[in-house]
Amino acid sequence: MQITPNFIKLIFKNYPNILKMIDNFSWLFYDKLLRIILGLFVAALVARYLGPEKFGIFNYAASYVSIFAALASFGLGGILVRELINKENLSNVIMGTSIFLYIFGGIIVTILSTILIIFINPDDILLRILVLIMSTALIFRFNEVIKYWFESKVLSKYVVWFDNGAYIISSIIKIFLVIYKAELIYFAWVVLIEGILITIGLVIIFNYKYPNQIKKFRFNYFVGKNLLRDSWPMIFSGIILMVQARIDQLMLGIFIGAREVGYYSVSLQILEGLSFLPMIIMSTMRPSILEGGNISTKLYNDRLYNYYRLSFIISILTIVPIFLFSNQIIYLLFGSEYYVSGFLLAVMSFRLIFANMGVARGVHLLKENLLTYSMWTMFIGTLVNIILNYLLIPNYASLGAIIASYISFSITIFVIDFFYFKTNENTKLMFKSIFTFYKFKINSFG
Repeated sequence: MQITPNFIKLIFKNYPNILKMIDNFSWLFYDKLLRIILGLFVAALVARYLGPEKFGIFNYAASYVSIFAALASFGLGGILVRELINKENLSNVIMGTSIFLYIFGGIIVTILSTILIIFINPDDILLRILVLIMSTALIFRFNEVIKYWFESKVLSKYVVWFDNGAYIISSIIKIFLVIYKAELIYFAWVVLIEGILITIGLVIIFNYKYPNQIKKFRFNYFVGKNLLRDSWPMIFSGIILMVQARIDQLMLGIFIGAREVGYYSVSLQILEGLSFLPMIIMSTMRPSILEGGNISTKLYNDRLYNYYRLSFIISILTIVPIFLFSNQIIYLLFGSEYYVSGFLLAVMSFRLIFANMGVARGVHLLKENLLTYSMWTMFIGTLVNIILNYLLIPNYASLGAIIASYISFSITIFVIDFFYFKTNENTKLMFKSIFTFYKFKINSFG
């Protein structure tokens, strides 16, 4: 089943690869569009019900757990897609080994995060319980291995079906929790339930699409060793990236309080909901770009160049309306109690440029196997972010956190790359694509 409009099929009838990419993109787009509409409605409902204080506590716990997510997955994401594309004959061993690593990592992280939160917030029993429940959901993230399988085959529509089903069910549960005035802890249980439902659904659809193949999955020590050898920089990179993305909420909670985290989280949640586009564009175009690199350097550079252009176009199309109507968006969705978030959303909207270009840059670093370098650039950017948060948040609260994040993202994505000889040309290509975005050519992916 395809959902690409007929006029698109007519325009690109001589470009089957582009049609396949557009169809894959369409499935992911409609999936995320549903999530945005439903997600914002439910998030607004929950935020109004809980209020800035409790909503801030919930997001504090969620931000804390998210920092451990990369450790749970051993940074296998992009590596796994690459291996499934390049080593199709070993797919069963790669899948089996990866699933084992995901489950093992999830268990370790659940224990570790629960113990650490006791030392960080020794007097907050509710926070400990929230962290324990949410971190347990990481054990079920082995469903991502199946997602990456479908991505490597450009068949993301199967992922969409059950992702949507689980998301709709969890959203309905949250609505009922609000109606029946449930305690905060029950909203954490929904996070775990959603992870379990997605896992069950993806296992069912994989087994339906590829009967009996799950039985062929095998763990192999040497395959696992090779995967971890390539992915270990991504483990630290993922942790550092999540620290860079979430440390502001944690430090706001420490220095200012849960209410400020609530105001900040509302604005950030809107932007994160809209930042789905760079991720689905990346997952759709990454196979084509990596394939182009196997054919010729010229084709690879051409596809990467246009990928950067598209990433910047998406940034502008999302930033402008958010910046202009930020107050109206906050009042409409979350009410007057979150009036502070309107200003924060406008200032924070430019974060989408870094999100789009940063995701796109990651494809090139993966192709050139600069994963260790990527880890160090993010480490430096994160260190700068923590230092600036420490200096700015006590005096400027959320605005200080936003300024700190902009400076740290600039250092990670652009500044260091410009002065490193192996990434200097790619940085120039990124800036050139920004100034020539209007020359975007989709047929370069044909």
